[in-house]
Amino acid sequence: MKRGNVTALCLCTLIGAGFATGRELMSYFVNYGIYGFVGMAFSSIMFAIAVYLILKSPFHSIKELTKSRLPRAAAFAAEKTVILFLVVLFSGMLAASGEVFSLILGVDKNICLVVSALLCLMVIISGASAVAELSRLLFIPMAVIIFITGWALSGKDIALPPENILNINTLLSPFIYLSYNMISAAALIITLPKEENALNSAVETGFCIFILSVVLALPLYTHYSDVCSQALPVAVLLKGKGIVEYLYMLFLLAAIFTTAVSSGYSAVCHIGGSRLSAVVVVFSALAVSCIGFKAIVDKVYFLSGIMGILLLWCLLPKKRL
Repeated sequence: MKRGNVTALCLCTLIGAGFATGRELMSYFVNYGIYGFVGMAFSSIMFAIAVYLILKSPFHSIKELTKSRLPRAAAFAAEKTVILFLVVLFSGMLAASGEVFSLILGVDKNICLVVSALLCLMVIISGASAVAELSRLLFIPMAVIIFITGWALSGKDIALPPENILNINTLLSPFIYLSYNMISAAALIITLPKEENALNSAVETGFCIFILSVVLALPLYTHYSDVCSQALPVAVLLKGKGIVEYLYMLFLLAAIFTTAVSSGYSAVCHIGGSRLSAVVVVFSALAVSCIGFKAIVDKVYFLSGIMGILLLWCLLPKKRL
């Protein structure tokens, strides 16, 4: 797989609904003031290291990875938990895409949900090349819209910025942010063909994550008092911004859709990779998605963080005695 495709695939997996809305950036970085920028830089470096370790590892599945470091029973439980999380994450992204589709088109949410699921199924069945091509096609427009959004919000009157807070939560936030994002990223990246340009792909991924995070976070800093308690802070700032607001909605939809496809494809790969597996995963996720995006996220993020830390530990080289 080409280096640019790997980078786009990694980024489109990581840039999901939480990032696109600005909620993750608020919770893990902006709330801590100037130290948040340090956290963004640190988490981006750790993302790059994690991507490099995955691309250079000899493993091709989560099953192989967990078996290399854990007892058989623990490895089995860890593998099944990761697969379950991927399906639940997929269902959460489906729920979110249905809500955004409904908002844009004014169509019933359930109809939009089914359409989103069928579109995801088409891409997943088409295989890794289709997933990579989708990411390659959508990443550049998504990045451009992030920059347009940052530019459009730069001229607003500056509200009260956040206080600079340095405590244990400030120090842990980059690790927590990395850990719960690594399940979906690791599960997908580990299935890719191993490549010689692993270092370049990892550096590109980390650099792009940092730049896009800063661009989207800057308006949240300058208008912190207006959006600190909002569930969708970027959307609140863009209200009434005309075409930029519509472009942002398209970006939000693309971010959700690419994460949905990536997590769904990863789940399918880890349970056999057949078309029947794809159908089972998509319709299982469709059933779970009926409980709504917020409810799904609230229930799985803590568990995903724990599993993300476990996978990162499994990726670390074994000490030789």
